[in-house]
Amino acid sequence: MQTLLLPTSGLANKILELRVPMGLVQLDERPRTESFSAGLTTYSLDPEPARQVPVILPLYYAGAYPQHYYNHSVNPDVKAKIDI
Repeated sequence: MQTLLLPTSGLANKILELRVPMGLVQLDERPRTESFSAGLTTYSLDPEPARQVPVILPLYYAGAYPQHYYNHSVNPDVKAKIDI
């Protein structure tokens, strides 16, 4: 079981109090800048290293995260704690 350290905040406290199920997802490295347009606005995404990010499991299973979060399976075997 991995420990997921949450920042010291009111939201983190509420997540622990309500026992919101969380997990970790491995995101792949994004080495190049991607551009896309939405209407009259153009967005670009900066390169990012590979990393693990926390997700709220009900939102993850509902498909609420960006598509690249679903390239790898979620690790639901985590214990959330506040980082003090």
